[in-house]
Amino acid sequence: MELEVIKQTVTTLESTARAIADGSIDAADTTFWGTLTAQSNAGWPAE
Repeated sequence: MELEVIKQTVTTLESTARAIADGSIDAADTTFWGTLTAQSNAGWPAE
């Protein structure tokens, strides 16, 4: 599981860096994030 999370993080960081570098981040549709329910870290760390 840890390795998968690390791979996902690397993929996310690489994609973000590319979007910043080529300017496409300015045109990204971020409205999706406004539809998510609030989360909390209650109970962290998971037992």
